[in-house]
Amino acid sequence: MTLRADQGNEAARAPDVIVPLAECESTEQTEYLLRSPGNAETLRRSIAELDRGAYGNR
Repeated sequence: MTLRADQGNEAARAPDVIVPLAECESTEQTEYLLRSPGNAETLRRSIAELDRGAYGNR
């Protein structure tokens, strides 16, 4: 669902979006961790391992 808080000035403002709090917090935490190049590389490597099935099914 997308809500517009300011219908009269659409070009100056991006739309507001409603998401669950847990999803918002998860996104903020991921953005924080990706700011560090070392953390970003570790996360990318871990995601690649998961995608390859390196840890099996849980």
